[in-house]
Order: sequence, then structure tokens, then C-alpha cells
Amino acid sequence: MRTVFLILAIVLLLTAPAQAEQSTQTDWSGGGGTSGPLSEWGATFDSAADISWRAIPGQLALAGEPRAVPVKSSLTTSYPGAHGLYAIDFDQDGDIDVLGTTSTSNSLELWLNQGDNPVTWEHQTIDPAYTAAAAIHPVDMDGDGDTDVVAGAQHPGNDIYWFRNDGGSPVEWTKLPVGNYVPLVCNIDVADLDDDDDYDVLGTSWNSRYIAYWRNDGGSPPYFTRQTIRSNFNGAHSPYAADVDGDQDLDVVGTAASLNDVVLFINEGGDPIV
Repeated sequence: MRTVFLILAIVLLLTAPAQAEQSTQTDWSGGGGTSGPLSEWGATFDSAADISWRAIPGQLALAGEPRAVPVKSSLTTSYPGAHGLYAIDFDQDGDIDVLGTTSTSNSLELWLNQGDNPVTWEHQTIDPAYTAAAAIHPVDMDGDGDTDVVAGAQHPGNDIYWFRNDGGSPVEWTKLPVGNYVPLVCNIDVADLDDDDDYDVLGTSWNSRYIAYWRNDGGSPPYFTRQTIRSNFNGAHSPYAADVDGDQDLDVVGTAASLNDVVLFINEGGDPIV
């Protein structure tokens, strides 16, 4: 009887289903793997339909067709001192155009996307003599429905101007001052910081070590008054406006390269803002 019981126990052990180990696949890094079944996870898979595995190594993504290899398409190969860039639908025709600056050849440039495939561009110069052009930002500064441009210049330009879009093809521009002395402008942003329904200009001065905004005081064209946000902001480089604390007004984030700092300035309201 004991012998029969022992044989039965052995048979049951051999025929019982194996307990599968639980594991998670974390790396899908290649196709064309070995057909299953397999005894363990690997980094490849056998085949796939409508799946892109090349986009992000280790991940799978649904795709209607294999992801194409990006093709380099140059807007220009002659752009000495290329510095600032901004992509926007400048002419409001449904595709993305490009604005740019050259600090060496001292110009502001506009490339209008012609909507072809591959893309072709119509090149226009906004200002051929904007000394040490560095930063650029598109905005409808005067509220007339078209896109104007705010730009900042590094040494020896040391200023911020806005360029009013006067229409035409090519576009005609009128150059108007924001800040006439801003030593070594690095970057700018444009936003309604004081919530008075017009656009102010946010910028940095590397040489004078400050981050500031130029308050739009209205007028036609508007005139601007500088309000310093932080002095002794050594290596002042990049400003950005956003409602960081969710209180419905715009705060400012700034970088100070020489101080190794990224700083948030909370807008506490007031006139001027504190």
C-alpha cells in the first residue's frame, strides 16, 4: 500500500502544471528575434505589425507605418553667427515659419514655409543692419492682427527693439525702441506681466547683471519703462514668464550662469510689480 501511494505521488508531481514565474519585459530593443516559444525574456521580438520599436529604445509604440528616417533640410547654408531662432505660423497660413538672428552678419531673418513636400522656403530680411542680433520673439505687439517681432542685440548693439509689421509682400517693417541700453542682451520673452492687456518685454543683461521687464505704458506706438526684477544677477541669461504658483498672474523664471542659479521670482502684484 505504501508503495502504491509513493508511485501515485510521484506521478502527480510530474504531471502537475508548472508554476510560471512572474516577470515584466522592460527592454524591447530589436526586431527579428527568435520565434517562440521561449523559456525566458529577451531583448528582441520575432515580428510585429503596425508597431514602431525604433522610436525610443526599449519601448514599443503603435504606428501606422514604419517610422521614416529624418531627412536633413537646410533653410540656409550661409548664416554666419546664427544665434536666436523661433518657429511660429508667422503668415497665418497653417504651416510653421522660422525667424532667426545673426550676431556676426548683424541681421534679422524670416523664412516663410511654402507648404511643399519637401518643404521649400521664401526668405525675407527683417533688418539687414541690426548690430549683434541675438534674441528674437514674435508677438502681435500693437494688436492689429499680424505678427510683429521683438529682438535683442548683444555687444556692441546692447539694445532691445520691436519691429512693427506694416504688411506687404515682402513685409515692410518699422523699427521702434524698447530699451536703448541693455548691455549684452542674451534672451528675451514677451508677456503681459502686469495684466493690463498689453505686452511687456522680459529680458536679461549679462554685462549689467540684471533681469528686468520693460513695462508697456501704452501709446501709439507704445513706450516702455524698465522695471528691474533682480540686480546683481551675475551672468543673467534666460528669462521666462509663466504662472508658476497658479494664482492667475505671471511669475518669472530666470537663469544666472555665473551664479549657477535657476531662480523663480513670484509676482506679488503692485505697481510696479514686487
